[in-house]
Amino acid sequence: MANDKRPSWENEVGTELKEKWVKWLHGLQNVKILRSIAPYLEDITTIALHHMMDASSKAFSSQTIAIVMEPSGMIQALLTSKSRITKRGLSIARQELVACVKGANIAANTNKALKRWPILENYCWADSQVALCWIERPFGGWKSFISNRVKRIKEISDEIDIKWKRDRGKQRMRCGKDGVQNMLEH
Repeated sequence: MANDKRPSWENEVGTELKEKWVKWLHGLQNVKILRSIAPYLEDITTIALHHMMDASSKAFSSQTIAIVMEPSGMIQALLTSKSRITKRGLSIARQELVACVKGANIAANTNKALKRWPILENYCWADSQVALCWIERPFGGWKSFISNRVKRIKEISDEIDIKWKRDRGKQRMRCGKDGVQNMLEH
């Protein structure tokens, strides 16, 4: 049964929505994106990569943040992010595991792209205790869906020395000094 209140793609949007869109679009002119993870143009001392991943019943995402140490200071920068719509019928725990696989793949690709830089640490942050349990015990007699993904995660983790951490919300990435300091302590 079709919903008659739902607009068609061909219909014009309402004036109020159009005004909000134009206002948001003009606000983008003030957005500045840092293009370099080494703004001081000095030798980079170390880089710590923090890969954050999460999932819900609708989508999952993964982001990579670099914390770059140079003699003149520290900078944090978003390197990459990826999101996907989840498959129907999978439990949240399985969705979280899929997000962990995607996060591990992004970690591997990021490390490959930055291979000439001094990457000191790789951390993967997930908030699913179940997915982390599967990752920590890779040979638990899991069903093939779980065991295949855990195997892939372990291969990547061993290759680039990923340390898996539980994000209980307190360690969630923040764009401030407190968030960076919290990650540096782990």
